[in-house]
Amino acid sequence: MNTANKRKLRAKGWQEFWVTTFWRYPSRLFALKAAIAMGVLLIPFVALDRSFIGVTLGLGALAGALSETDDHPKGRIKALLLTLISFAISSVSVELLRPFPILFAVGLVGSTLTFIILGGLGERYRGITFGALLVAIYTMLGTDTSPQWYWKPLLLPAGALCYGLLSLLLLISNPWRLLEEQLAQGFEDLSLYMKEKSRLFPSEAKVQEKLINRLSLQNIQVVNSLERCKNVLNSYADALEDQSVLRPYLHQFLLLQSLHERAASSHERYDLLSKDSDNHEMLEGLGQLLLQLSQACHQLSKSLLTGNSYQHPVSLKWTIAALNEQIKKQLSNHDTNNLSLLLKNLTQSHISLQNLNFNVETGLLPRVDRDSRSLWERFTEQLNWEHPRLRYAIRLSVCFFDRLSSYCLVQY
Repeated sequence: MNTANKRKLRAKGWQEFWVTTFWRYPSRLFALKAAIAMGVLLIPFVALDRSFIGVTLGLGALAGALSETDDHPKGRIKALLLTLISFAISSVSVELLRPFPILFAVGLVGSTLTFIILGGLGERYRGITFGALLVAIYTMLGTDTSPQWYWKPLLLPAGALCYGLLSLLLLISNPWRLLEEQLAQGFEDLSLYMKEKSRLFPSEAKVQEKLINRLSLQNIQVVNSLERCKNVLNSYADALEDQSVLRPYLHQFLLLQSLHERAASSHERYDLLSKDSDNHEMLEGLGQLLLQLSQACHQLSKSLLTGNSYQHPVSLKWTIAALNEQIKKQLSNHDTNNLSLLLKNLTQSHISLQNLNFNVETGLLPRVDRDSRSLWERFTEQLNWEHPRLRYAIRLSVCFFDRLSSYCLVQY
């Protein structure tokens, strides 16, 4: 084998390692970005015996990573600028007010309340305000080790800027990655939901109660994933002039919605159906069908992340054909008629997945609902004792105030 072929094989091996180890798993990719940014900032300064600078820059990069927003590259730039400004204000406020315990306590409680309420305005603001609170805590913890008061207000935003630029460059190189990640996570969560629901076929009453509780939790995950997908789609729609390029992703989002609606629908008390021995085989078949649909959603999630084309499982068609034959043998049974409705529902999910890319480039452009309320309306809506975010803000502020009071008593 000549040198050129060896290089090609080596390059292909590294590419496969990258895809299967990091690109396929967004959480690992996120951790890798944060680790690289922190390492690049931390290691050189520690080697030069400037640990304070390196550690502070690393903490700023970590805060920037944790406050990162899921936006189109244009929106990401705006969010990064807003992040740097909020980090600087948060850190400067702590440094200036720290010599005055009463003012510091009032400022900390007020800023905590304000940041958490502002975080309720949207996903972008939620991440930034969380990062600003984190920066305030970092500044408080390291004030005694800082050579001058202005070091942390400069270094923490600088660390966040370094991470933000690294992440932005990676996003610009593949601008559709955020959409693919969110849609992939949605299909993966739906896959887990279907897998859990397949255990209901057949099931006993005592087992069913536990399964339904787990299904409820998994359903919340799917709903949250749908909401995040919608937010990212709206972010891209706002940034793009030609929204027709979003058509494939909009269709995939609507497919995810429809599959979730069909999977979450409830038709019967499955424990009662399981008591009839005539239904046992049919219920097992429906469970197997749900499991295969779960595997199909998992494969679609994987294909979105790796860039490979989705291959619809042939086994689904065979399973549906076998269940239809079973239905025909028991048409006179009332319970079987109810199960036939469920089979029809799941068959439609199979057809939707099978025709995933059919007529995507034609027809009307699908639209995604968005929150039509203004920022002011969303802000004032939270200023209500019944709102969970306001209660959470008050609880966290009280905790900060309690800890701060104890510290001040010891110090002063």
